Amino acid sequence: MPQTPQIFIAYSRKDSAFLDELRVQLTPLERSGKVKIWYDGKIEPGVVWETAIKENLHMADLILMLVSADAIASDYFYDKEMADAMARHAAGTARVVPLIVRPCAWQATPLGELQALPKDGKPVTTWADRDEAYANAVASLMTTLDNIRMQRIAAIEKMEQERQHAEVETRREAEARFAAVQETERRQKEQEQQTAQQREVEAQRQLDAAEAERRRQQAEAARLQKIQAAQQQKEAAAKRREQQMAVLSQRLRSPWTWGIGLAGILILIIGNWVCNRPSAPSQQHMQVDNNAGGGDTTYPDPAVAEVSKTLVQNTPLHPEPKKQTPPADKKKNSNQSGSNPDKDKDGIPDKEDDCPEVKGVKKNKGCPETKPVEDQEIYKVVDTPPQYPGGEAAMLKFIYQQLQYPAIAKENGVQGTVIISFIVEKDGRVSNATILRDIGGGCGAEGLRILTLMPKWSPGKKNGAAVRTQFNLPLKFRLE
Repeated sequence: MPQTPQIFIAYSRKDSAFLDELRVQLTPLERSGKVKIWYDGKIEPGVVWETAIKENLHMADLILMLVSADAIASDYFYDKEMADAMARHAAGTARVVPLIVRPCAWQATPLGELQALPKDGKPVTTWADRDEAYANAVASLMTTLDNIRMQRIAAIEKMEQERQHAEVETRREAEARFAAVQETERRQKEQEQQTAQQREVEAQRQLDAAEAERRRQQAEAARLQKIQAAQQQKEAAAKRREQQMAVLSQRLRSPWTWGIGLAGILILIIGNWVCNRPSAPSQQHMQVDNNAGGGDTTYPDPAVAEVSKTLVQNTPLHPEPKKQTPPADKKKNSNQSGSNPDKDKDGIPDKEDDCPEVKGVKKNKGCPETKPVEDQEIYKVVDTPPQYPGGEAAMLKFIYQQLQYPAIAKENGVQGTVIISFIVEKDGRVSNATILRDIGGGCGAEGLRILTLMPKWSPGKKNGAAVRTQFNLPLKFRLE
């Protein structure tokens, strides 16, 4: 809604009567709210009149100047009010209208370029009826005020359009900035996701590399251990052979050994001569007792027979090496199977041994265990360690999914690492779970519960055979 136009009336004090007559004619317009009229007579007491005049002159939409010879002669009217009015008129911020009240040379002033009132610039005092002159001037002022009002409405509409256009442009710019921010956030999120995926891939690669290095080190340690064991066995066998050769060499250098050997040879020659000489009926006393176990020979000379027996029984022609007595368990197994399973005599069941014949077990694959499970040996160090199906990452994921933080531990802020010890059986089952270290609050019991839910593992192996293996598992309890 446009504001009501305001008229500023500039005049000379000597033309106050004309001002009063004009105000009477403008009263209908002022009462209808179509216009506001201001002149210096409305200055309140205590207000600087020059400041008030200047402020209202610069606020007016239409500046009505009552022109007369006295007004043109007034320095304030001419130099102040008319100069400021014409400046605003030239800037287009106000409309200046001269109203000629008395005949004068007004055309020689800057007002001479403007259309004057009443009609044709005829002074009011020259009209036959002064009221008619004022009515003509007021009618023209009403038309001018309507034009000013229309221009103001058009200006307001233009400003409103410009404001709406600015709002649309601002909205578009805001939407564009918002879309740019969203696009930037989307790209940042994608980049963060890619970075996280790359980190996961790198972490998995490092885990795989660490696991491969651990397995390689274990395999290398097992290989070195096996080489060392084989070297020790070879050294022990060589040492035994050296001892046997030393004993044999010592025996061969002994005079008694040579004497006993020569005596044996002599006895053999004599025996051969006795057996091959012609026999007489009176001298045939050699009999063989087939019922005495076979092999006992009766010689014709009892003294020679006794000596021959003694030499033959006590003099070995080829000294035999000392035989090692196998352990009781191996003797028992050997007697049960009918053959010696430790074929290479190294005391270790392996692929080179001949296993006992057991139903369902092939030979040359390592001797099967014949002891009950609870009596079988539990290994802490093996060639191939037991492994959770899917590896360490799968085990950590399983534990993370199954772990339920105990309420008591959570209330008391209990945190730490629980260590559970258990045995991975030959078939991969988890058994004999015990708590090596507990932090309280039910965390140890939670660790045992998780172990009962685990699937079967890949069992540990030693010398290619599955064995019972002890495994210690640390479980970390941490409050986020």
